[in-house]
Amino acid sequence: MNRSTATLLLVFAVALAVRLAGLGRLPLWYDEAGALEVITAPDRDAMREAYVRSEVGKGPFFYVFLRVFTSVFGTGLIALRLPSAIAGAVAAAAAGAWAAGLSRAFPVCGGRGSPEVAALFAGLAIALHPLSAALAREARSFAFCGAFLFASAAGSVIAYLGVAGVDPARERRWRIYTPLLAALGTSAHLCGGFFVAGLVAATAGGMLARGRPLRLLVPGAALYLIVLAAELPLNIEKTAIFYAAGGGGPEVSWRDIAHYARVLLGGGPAGYAVAAVAIYLSWRGRREGRVLLPLAAGVISFGCVVAAQFLVTPILIGGVRYMAWLAAPLAAVLAAAALGRGPGRSLLGAILLAALATGNFAQAGEQRVYAEDWREVVSRLAAGAAPGDAVLASGRTVCTALRYHGLPGSIVVADLRGPGPEGLRAAAREVKRADGRFFVVWSHPRDRSLDPPAVLAGEFGPPVEILASPAIRVFRFGP
Repeated sequence: MNRSTATLLLVFAVALAVRLAGLGRLPLWYDEAGALEVITAPDRDAMREAYVRSEVGKGPFFYVFLRVFTSVFGTGLIALRLPSAIAGAVAAAAAGAWAAGLSRAFPVCGGRGSPEVAALFAGLAIALHPLSAALAREARSFAFCGAFLFASAAGSVIAYLGVAGVDPARERRWRIYTPLLAALGTSAHLCGGFFVAGLVAATAGGMLARGRPLRLLVPGAALYLIVLAAELPLNIEKTAIFYAAGGGGPEVSWRDIAHYARVLLGGGPAGYAVAAVAIYLSWRGRREGRVLLPLAAGVISFGCVVAAQFLVTPILIGGVRYMAWLAAPLAAVLAAAALGRGPGRSLLGAILLAALATGNFAQAGEQRVYAEDWREVVSRLAAGAAPGDAVLASGRTVCTALRYHGLPGSIVVADLRGPGPEGLRAAAREVKRADGRFFVVWSHPRDRSLDPPAVLAGEFGPPVEILASPAIRVFRFGP
């Protein structure tokens, strides 16, 4: 086994250990319940219907894979989340391979760059990045998206920058593999297209710097678009349903953009230090008359993420803020391609990685507080509701989450009967007992303008709020 392979295996092992830590400890939460709703549909048509009507699915590939996986291993928490954890570890190793390839393609700082050092620093930056680690502990599509897109990025340095040496046959093969990997990553989450846009622009810049013709990109780009075109009607239908149900994207302020920038770079002081290192290495490379592709790729990718906040449809915009993790430690990952072997740089790299690891604990704490809401909801409903009582949920995904967390079967669970205030009132009339008693669990409604107390109080009397949290509210109407 050579040193490069050993380095990537080490990165994979560290990333997997970080993602497996506490994998089954936290309960399922809303978005994961949405994935469960899709993959447990009884047949293909029902699965398609669940996908297009679900708010949480933004690319079908992940759900198809997870359905096959859970048909073998079951739908326990570990089984639901294990594919994401493995994919997250693959993403870290692929990021290391990408940085190593860039280090070979663009040696900077006097040519002292070590591909192994670049691979280790870049891979561990992804492995320890707080948000990317947290998202790989969930039954959601982000880790899958990252694994395929980072793998396509690693392939791009072979296919288009020629770091494999004089091996035209190998380069031609990777000109097929790379767009296919990128298409699968985008199919796992549609926002991956913004990462691909940044990657293509940065790769084109690298090809020009190395004197390679841009026409080599055309067949791969065509293959990428052809593969994605197959699912286009499905996603158009999904977007139309989202608008018809009253969905809309959040308003984005410059404060939000600053927050996403901090998340992108790893959060807090670590992120600012990473940015400073990237700028310094870029300046060193420019002064020596060399091209530093990494910083260009980081800037372009981040620019795509920022632009998406204002330009993409609302069906994507919620995912874009999480997609920042794909570019997340990108400045660190790609600047790592310029790292030399000096002890000062190794120490700096260790400090940055330690800061990212520390951020992991804070991110895990935020995840724990948010996820425990559902456990509390089921506990309070089980204690306060009697057999035959009904719970009105703000959607089918909420129904799935309540049942998965053990809400007693003697309690009836129903969702809304239609959009708007009249749909909410109609559902309440259907589920209430003779004495007017019923419960409402309100979380992630499609129509965020609906307020259950305001809509229902006139007909059913003022409610008692028995739980209020940032994500979930629970009311009791009647005695």
